Amino acid sequence: MLRDNPMKIRLTLIILTLLTLTSSSHKNENDSIKTIDEKWILENTTEIRVDSVSEILKMDFSKVKDLIGDASVVFLGEQNHGDGAAFIVKTSLIKFLHEEKGFNVIAFESGFFEINSIWENESDTNEKIENVRKNLYGIWGQSKQTQSLFNYVKKENAKGGSLIITGFDSRHSSNYSKKYYITQLDSVVKTKNLSVLKESEYTIFKKIASDLISKEYGHEPKKSDKDI
Repeated sequence: MLRDNPMKIRLTLIILTLLTLTSSSHKNENDSIKTIDEKWILENTTEIRVDSVSEILKMDFSKVKDLIGDASVVFLGEQNHGDGAAFIVKTSLIKFLHEEKGFNVIAFESGFFEINSIWENESDTNEKIENVRKNLYGIWGQSKQTQSLFNYVKKENAKGGSLIITGFDSRHSSNYSKKYYITQLDSVVKTKNLSVLKESEYTIFKKIASDLISKEYGHEPKKSDKDI
């Protein structure tokens, strides 16, 4: 994403996901493997030691500000999806990035369809944020340590700010997707009167897609389904 688009609207991302740093090394001409570049990690890592939550909340992120520079995308990783201490640190860092660097989009590794659909279509800000939280993967949405983040988003939007939550995962794992995805897809097709409406396979496609979203990894398509 660009820091500024042609309309001068600043759009930035804070991404919460699990990161793996890898580099490629070749064993021979026909075989390459990905290995963690330990030397690079050690040279570019700053260790943080804190003994209590209160210390985390008072952390100085000024060095982070300098390291980010003019970047418009910041990845916030976590060594484990159940690390509450990391969630607390990242919440504090997100507040810092929003207030000191102007970042205004928080992108979770959660459903692209449901999170964006809820955010765009619901008008009440607090209800919207709550519904987004409920439809995020539970490791974040239901974690006790992330609740202050959602409260912060509510507070910022209530006082006229613009702090957006989005998702970028291709899975359709939430009940929201299971309930609304096919309905919204069909509505778009019909509203735009797309030519696919005249195709007999369209009805079959919707049934297959519905089954896939409902069962996800349990979906077992027939060979004929794959040809649609």
